[in-house]
Amino acid sequence: MNVRKTAARALATTGTARSVPALLDGLGQGDNPGLRALLLDALRALLGDTLAAALTAAAARATDARTRDRLLAALDEDPGEDPAAADLRRLAEEGWDPDTALRLAERRAPGGRAPDLRELRPYLADWLDLAASSARARRAVLAALPTRICPRPWQDHERGALARRATVLLDGLAEAEGAERDALIELLEAVVSHPRPGLAAEVTAAVRALPPRRPGRRSTLPLLRLAGAVVVRADLDRELAATASAPDPEAARGRLLHETFGVAPQAERPSWYDGLAAAARSTTALAAHRERPAPAGSRALLAALVDVQAGAPPDVRAALVTWMTELQPLGTPPWTLAEDARTGAAAPPPRTARPADLDQPRSAAQRERLLARLASDAPDRRAAAARTLLAWPEPDARAAVLDAHLRGRVDAPADPALRAALGRALAEAGPAALSGDGVRPERVARTAADVDARALPALLPVLLRLWEHGPREARGDAFAALRRMPADVLAARLEDRIAAGATGLLVLLAGRPLHRTPLLDRLAAHHPRAGLVLVDGPLHGPEAAARRADALRALRERAPAPPPAASPPPYEELVALLRSPEPRRVRRALARLAEHPGGPDPARLEEPLRELLTHPETGVRLHAHRTARALLDRDAHLRLTEVLLDDARPEVVRGAVRVLSRARWSPAVPAFVALLGHGRPVVRRAAEEALLHAGTEAVPALRRAASHARPDRRAAYERLLTRIREAEGRGEGTYLGSLVKVLPDQT
Repeated sequence: MNVRKTAARALATTGTARSVPALLDGLGQGDNPGLRALLLDALRALLGDTLAAALTAAAARATDARTRDRLLAALDEDPGEDPAAADLRRLAEEGWDPDTALRLAERRAPGGRAPDLRELRPYLADWLDLAASSARARRAVLAALPTRICPRPWQDHERGALARRATVLLDGLAEAEGAERDALIELLEAVVSHPRPGLAAEVTAAVRALPPRRPGRRSTLPLLRLAGAVVVRADLDRELAATASAPDPEAARGRLLHETFGVAPQAERPSWYDGLAAAARSTTALAAHRERPAPAGSRALLAALVDVQAGAPPDVRAALVTWMTELQPLGTPPWTLAEDARTGAAAPPPRTARPADLDQPRSAAQRERLLARLASDAPDRRAAAARTLLAWPEPDARAAVLDAHLRGRVDAPADPALRAALGRALAEAGPAALSGDGVRPERVARTAADVDARALPALLPVLLRLWEHGPREARGDAFAALRRMPADVLAARLEDRIAAGATGLLVLLAGRPLHRTPLLDRLAAHHPRAGLVLVDGPLHGPEAAARRADALRALRERAPAPPPAASPPPYEELVALLRSPEPRRVRRALARLAEHPGGPDPARLEEPLRELLTHPETGVRLHAHRTARALLDRDAHLRLTEVLLDDARPEVVRGAVRVLSRARWSPAVPAFVALLGHGRPVVRRAAEEALLHAGTEAVPALRRAASHARPDRRAAYERLLTRIREAEGRGEGTYLGSLVKVLPDQT
């Protein structure tokens, strides 16, 4: 039964149309629920939407009633995939498709619930292009954009994409009503401060030309202020006129005026309120009431005027608004300085400094207090300490907050400057800090959105791992961060893997201008649907001729004698250089280390060199291995060579196998056995040769692997055991003589 289940799992990913009859036969003959579920998964992967038709046809052809019943029962066991989930999966796996995206934006579940589309957030620019294509698409996309596709908070690159297509948002604002209007206003408030030329003027003109629409709970006056416009009476009158179409016009007018003049509703009405309410029945009575002495306190009078206008006639409401603007002009803070001076309001007493205050000057004692608060059980204390530490310039303060954030103890701050500081901490962190126990991968990917694009290459291995193998909730943010990385830098870092056959990585480069290279030319020719956009390098300017002449002159001149060799750097400085995020600095430090073998104790260098053997750059890994051979003793060098057996490059793994085999390093024999299942033939052949070279030392590990292997793979281990026994029977012991020729020293 286990063999049949294993075969069904394999056919779900590797099966073809020829596998379908066998799967249908198995479904008609078996009653095991687990096996039937696996067979259905394989058929669903191969047949897709035609699964039900295939099951029905197979049941019609069946000659046995029991077989027919089993096949028809499978129709009830297969619930089918939700259309929205199918469209979402298609876009996430196969790339952007405007028709599918529009269908998703318009889709509603039977209960009125719309699907969550945040997984498609990396396609924000494509969503906005789709919204600009037609009025139908604009209404569907903009209704979903602020809440289901790209909800707040918005990153800098997202605000840039929205700012470049602000015209679409403004067209949607002219049509939106209610909650959808509020969501678009909030989106525009986040975008209007973008430095795109002419954006503020475009927003101001479009807002002032908006037609009357049913309002929500937000007004456009704060948006005008953020755009740098001076709010005038005509803007307020336009918003007041729109409240007439609200479900509750009086409540909408009151909410607008309270927000505009910054006054809160009155809990208790003053004694003079009834006289004001009686005067608000006509403009004549209101004008006569204004001739009387004003009550003390303009803020109380403003609040009363807002309450009175609710039941006043339209002409009286206009006069009341005029009175409000005289008490406090639009766009100004409360005019209460003179009132405070007359009433003699006492200044607040000076604050007494306490050790628990978070705004004290930076010191070691304050740092310890903040770190203790960061480990507190109270969420508000942790959040306050995190905000304070992120504002400090020291990297270790940011690193402490980053660790707490990645482990879920504090949330990301709302302040963009503090989020940028958290992003710097992520770029400065080592791989161990981003993948330890308790670290939440989705937070690592989400925080990468706040990292400066120029610092993202240091996070490439982590982001690639999250995108390829991380949890579902981390993949979208990791993909977005990878797409933010400079295209040419990303292409250079991925070149080795793409050349080795990992063409799935081309999706990270699709649609982005790339400087032409021979490899990219070949890939564009072999994969025309990958969407590679290749451009020639920048043209030489008029100063290029002088630069070339200077370069040729420098090449022809004799180089000065090199300066005398400097003393080796201290151990701490050397380790800091070896852990630099720049590969060029790391290799320079390795070269200095090899030039001064009498520097730090070699035993202390084993661990830093071991870390470099997992560096994302192949050149750094090989350079570190050569340095280890020059500085460390034989056993330490071979221990480090074992690390390269897990390398991503097949040729590096093959070289490590040959080095360990020539050295007869017996601890590596189990690793050689494991490499017999490697995905590359060159590595499998090297592992076989190394095991034959090891001879009888490899027999226990091979027997153990054969006893635990699947039946279809056991023959490979038994074949090697037979060859070793034959060599022993001929008295050769091992294949040392022949392997000396085929295992040249790769170090």
